[in-house]
Amino acid sequence: MLTVLAVCLVFVAPTAILALVFAAPRWGAALGEAWRRRLRKRDRLVDVSGRPVERLAADLRRLRPQRVDPRRSRLQREAARLAYEDVLLEAARALGISHALADTPRGLPLELELLRVEQALLDAGLVLASG
Repeated sequence: MLTVLAVCLVFVAPTAILALVFAAPRWGAALGEAWRRRLRKRDRLVDVSGRPVERLAADLRRLRPQRVDPRRSRLQREAARLAYEDVLLEAARALGISHALADTPRGLPLELELLRVEQALLDAGLVLASG
């Protein structure tokens, strides 16, 4: 009786261990996905589908001087300004900063809102000035 149990253990134990080794990653992934679904339902999971904040900051530092560069044509400055506003809006969303950039009319009100959002990004730790 003992030899039958020992033989079963010799053959079954390695099979069970190998099955566990190969199935554990799938089980872990399924558990992780279930946990993420649960957090999404409760609105506790932050969506990180956008570009990295470091990339947004680099784009802001690159575009900021281009929108007022006198050596550029008016069209290039306007394109840089629009691109800067888009990246600023994306950075504000990524850091959870409230803004009214889309609803603010052009001119002085928009410039004031841009300054307010830039200051909020600076307060959040984003570096906008190069150097």
